[in-house]
Amino acid sequence: MSTDLVSPSLETDVQAQCKNCETELHGHFCAHCGQTDRPLDPTMHDLLHELTHELLHLDGKIFLTFKMLVFHPGQLTAEFLSGRRARFIGPVRLYLTMSLLFFLLMAHDPTEKHSGKAGVKQADQGEQYTDKDDSVQVQKDKDGDGLTIKIGDDEAQKSQKYSWLMKYLNKKIASSEAFEHEMMTNISHAIFLMIPVFALALRMAYYKRHYRYPAYIYFSLHYHAIVFLLFAMGVLASWLHSGLIDTLVFFVVLFAPLMYLHHSMRRVFGGTHLRTALRIAALSAIYLPALLLVLLAAVAAAYIRA
Repeated sequence: MSTDLVSPSLETDVQAQCKNCETELHGHFCAHCGQTDRPLDPTMHDLLHELTHELLHLDGKIFLTFKMLVFHPGQLTAEFLSGRRARFIGPVRLYLTMSLLFFLLMAHDPTEKHSGKAGVKQADQGEQYTDKDDSVQVQKDKDGDGLTIKIGDDEAQKSQKYSWLMKYLNKKIASSEAFEHEMMTNISHAIFLMIPVFALALRMAYYKRHYRYPAYIYFSLHYHAIVFLLFAMGVLASWLHSGLIDTLVFFVVLFAPLMYLHHSMRRVFGGTHLRTALRIAALSAIYLPALLLVLLAAVAAAYIRA
């Protein structure tokens, strides 16, 4: 019998499939979901390889992203809009990281903790504080739980006209930590909600550009991330209690965001220095009043709810 009629070999391997989505594999990575093809029962070598790869890959992303964000204004957004995104941390994650860093530093100020301990010590002694005209007295409770406001004038104390106000103020002062926590939470949410407003104002300033609105949101995320980083550096510098350093940091925090914004806008959207400065002025006229109103509303809401 001729061997030409023999069927193909029965030893042909079955095409490997992705364990996650069951798509046929044509390499070490799934073309559909991106999962790496790895054994179900990994060896120690597999574990160490994955650990090393993930750590080096993450560290490389962090270093490159922060280097680009700090030393090359606008370049991170330009890279993102050009499609070169895998090497960097995503805009949303970067913004959340920087804002979280800032609010954590604000909430854990060692100077506040030191003054808080001193306040408790004075509260144990039941120390009283009276203003210059002896009309208002503020007395700390002996257990250090809070403060009590008293009207020095006998007629004012007898009057019930402002009793509700005194009770309200006593409650707020006694729960100052709750108020600060609520305020920081509200402010963080408010600034995040203002990012689309900043992006909209920026879109109006560059209405002739070909970018769609989401591109300006990405720019806004990157810009707010560097602003939070600058503010975090300002908080760290304030812990040193150095007059010269505090003054230098104040001017840096005040002017650096504007200079950074100027260079970022020119790098991403183009334009001359004069036109960019005029756009920043128009942008500030729209964004800053809106931001101020939102922050005031956030503080008022915290004061009411605390």
